[in-house]
Formats: sequence, structure tokens, C-alpha cells
Amino acid sequence: MTDQNNTQLGDRRVAVVQLGARMHYAVPEILVRNQMLTSLDTDVVSSAGGKSAWLERLLPGIRAIKRFRGRTISPQLRARTRQHQFLGLWFALRLRFANSLKARRGIFMAQSRAFGAAAVRSGLGDANVVYGFTSAGLELLERAKADGIHGVLEQFIASQPFRDDLLADERAAFPDWEPVQETLKNDKAYRDRLHREWTLADTIICPSRFVSDSLVAEGVDPAKLVVVPYGVAMPSEPIEMRQLNGPLRVLFIGTVELRKGVHYLTEALGMLDPGSFHAKVAGPVRLSKTGTSRLSAVAEVLGQVPRSEVGALFNWADVFVLPSLVEGSATVIYEALVRGVPVICTPNAGSIVDDGRTGLLVAPRNASSLADALNRLAMEPDFLDSLRQTAKAERHAASLEKYEENLLAALRARLAKVV
Repeated sequence: MTDQNNTQLGDRRVAVVQLGARMHYAVPEILVRNQMLTSLDTDVVSSAGGKSAWLERLLPGIRAIKRFRGRTISPQLRARTRQHQFLGLWFALRLRFANSLKARRGIFMAQSRAFGAAAVRSGLGDANVVYGFTSAGLELLERAKADGIHGVLEQFIASQPFRDDLLADERAAFPDWEPVQETLKNDKAYRDRLHREWTLADTIICPSRFVSDSLVAEGVDPAKLVVVPYGVAMPSEPIEMRQLNGPLRVLFIGTVELRKGVHYLTEALGMLDPGSFHAKVAGPVRLSKTGTSRLSAVAEVLGQVPRSEVGALFNWADVFVLPSLVEGSATVIYEALVRGVPVICTPNAGSIVDDGRTGLLVAPRNASSLADALNRLAMEPDFLDSLRQTAKAERHAASLEKYEENLLAALRARLAKVV
């Protein structure tokens, strides 16, 4: 961050309220590096001495509490962080005993309200901007509006009403692919909370055009919306570039479920010559036995793999595939691009893929479109190589540094009149 950019940003003092560790606290880390952060309110973060370890010792075996240990932040951010640990513990305990989707949604809403209220009680200090996150930002935005403070809301995924309706319809159309799943349509209380946030926010940051379009469909004022794509850390290891000299190596990483479009991937692979590809699917499997059997007939199903092995999978792949039905902006696509791996995905994945240059965009919920794209890469090695070369040359566009640059530019533009 240059002195010139700091001058352009002016005296922006931002209070962030973030429930959870989304993107490893990327937003508050960016703000604290650029001398813009006044405070971060969150539930639980870890520390060098394992400050949250007492939770794990008190309640061993609870997965959510073990995840707290991985929530590390920089010393600069820690100095401005206020934790609400008991709220994090309360949520983890309540969620463990929830036995229905409706119950889990109710617990999350109660947690969001309690956390938002606690953050507001902690005070906003001298902040003249607040930054919250969808579904957990209402109380913060209400306080900001009352105090005349500019309110920023990050909508990190397509609108929940859209997702609820889409998944309900998809599960009805493919009833044997997942275990019996509850669906929530017309969840009025949750929709009302989201619409209230969208109304109160002065600026809404969206990671993709797909997300912003989903909000416009909900009646959100387009003038509030700003698209800021995400980014990921550049890999430290060298990028391995190789020529296609055998079957096309196809990689999927993500939760193996209908929302990610694995049923369309299964159908698409089934349309291809079995000798023309080798597919690997990595991630927690949430399919039924029937769905898993169908996928296993065309792909090697690895299950969840350690984070340390993900880089090797990308080095193995000729192409990364994510035929998702609904995302915000899938970070796994950025992870592929920063390694120079071309991507085939749907517009619904919210990616920065440049169609025909760094990958291919295919129609959502369309196995034939996906099969055609895969077959083209298998049959046209020179075209595949051009995608790979462009993805490698332009990989900085998917980096955390580019995300920081884009986020600060968006805030500069939106906060130009904030005093």
C-alpha cells in the first residue's frame, strides 16, 4: 500500500464485525495492513499459546471447537480484536444437538442476533465505516444507520432465498442422489432478516456478477452493489507445466453434493470415451449409496483429502471442473488458476474464468454442455495448452494481492464522500 493510496483513502476508520473465520479473516487483515481498521469483533480466534485450547479441553470431541484452533490471525490484527468466546461456544454446543435443518437455521439466527448485539454493545469507537457479513450484520447496520455511519455488507454467496428454492427443486428432480434431505422454502423470518440488511446497507460487496444478479432479483437497489472478486495465496512451489500425452486428467475438489453439480459431472463423464479421461473427485461425500455408486463408475472418489495434498492434486490435473449450481465465488477455482490449471465451470460458480482463454464456461444444469467442453480439451491438446499457458501468465489476477487491490479500490470509490 503506497502513501499515495493512503492519501486517496483519506481518514477511513472501519469497524469489522465477523462471525467465524471467513477466508482466514482476509478483510480485517487487509484493513489493518492499510491502517484503516479500528476494531474486529469476532467469536473465537486461536493464538500462539492456544488461547482457545481451554474450550477443547473442556469439551473434547466437538469438531467445531477443534476448528477454533486453526483460526490464527496476525499480531497486528490481534491487537485490535475483541473476542466473544462464550457465544462461539454456545453456538457450537447448540448446533451439535440440533436434529433438523429448521433447528439449525433457528440456532444460527439466534447466534447472529446475540453476536451482533454483543458487538454493538462493545462500541464502535471512532469508526466512520462499519463492515459486516450477510445474515450476521443486521444489528451492526441498524446501529450504523442510527449513528449516521456508512454501512458495508459483504454478500459472500448468492441470496439464501435463491439457494433454498434451487436446492429444493434440484433434490425433487434427483431424489435418489443424496440421503433424505430437508429443504427450506419460504423461510419468512430468515428472508425478512436478509432483506432488512440489504435495505440498511449503503454498500454491498459481492464477489461475482452472479451474486449481484441474485440480489437484484430480490429487489436490491443495483446502485448499492459492487463486484470485488476474491483471491488466494500464490503457491510457493514451482508450477509444473506438462503436455497432454494420455487421457485428460480431470479434477474436482469440493463437497460432493448436488449443489456442486456432481450429478451433472457424472452424466457428462458417462458421455465420453472411457479411455479419453481419468477423473478424480476429492472432498467430503454427501451422496447416497446410489449417488456414490454412479459417481464411482466414472471417477476415482478420494473422499476428503488433507490440505497438504491438495497442491499435488492440482499438479496432477490437466483441467479443474466445478459445474456448481450456486456459489458466491468458489475459492477452489482461484486455487486452480494460481497454479496455472485451466478451469471448466458454470457462471453460477461466480468465477473469474475468462472463457476461451483461462478456461471454459458451460451452461449450469447441462451435462451435454459439460461433456462437450471436456471432450474438446481431450481432443484438442493445443487448445488445452493455450488455456494452460494463459492461466499461468495471468495467475496474479487470482491472487490475494489482486483481491486486496480490488477491495481497497472499491472502498475508495464508495467511501469518497464519507467524512
